[in-house]
Amino acid sequence: MELLDEDAGDAGIWVGIFLAASVVFAAGVLLFRVLVLRGAVRSGLVALPAVWVTSEYVRNLTTPHGSAGSLAYSQLRFLPFLQLASITGPWGMSFVLLLFPAAIAIGLHLRQTSPKRALQVAGAGIGVVAAVLVFGAVRLAMPMTETARVGLITSDEKAR
Repeated sequence: MELLDEDAGDAGIWVGIFLAASVVFAAGVLLFRVLVLRGAVRSGLVALPAVWVTSEYVRNLTTPHGSAGSLAYSQLRFLPFLQLASITGPWGMSFVLLLFPAAIAIGLHLRQTSPKRALQVAGAGIGVVAAVLVFGAVRLAMPMTETARVGLITSDEKAR
C-alpha cells in the first residue's frame, strides 16, 4: 500500500510540472500574439523564446534535476545544432528552437499587409538558424587536437 502512495505522489509532481510548463508556454504565446498585433514585431519575435528560456533557467536553479526536461534535449542527435551548447548551454538551443517558428509565424502574418517586413523577419529567423548550423558544421569539421578523460561518480547516499 505504501508503494501505491509514493506512485500517486510522483504522479502529482509530474502533473504539476507539466501544468506549469503549459501555463508558461501559453503565457509566452499570448505575449507573442499581443506584441505582434500591436506592431512590436521585434519584441514579439523574442517574446516566446525569452519566456520559455527564462522558465527553463529558473527550473534549472530551483529543482534538483537541473536542466532535465529542457527543449534542447530534443536535438541531441543533431550534431551541427548541438554545437551551439558549447557557447550558450541548453538555453541558447531552446531559444533558437523557438525563435525560428516565431519568425515564420510573424512572416506569414505580415505577408499580405507588409511583404517586405515579413521577408525581413522570416529572413532574420532563418539567418540565425543558418548561422548556428554553419558554426556547428565548421566546429565539427575541425580536427580534434586534444582529448580529455572525463569521469562521473554519483551516489544516492546523502552526504554526512
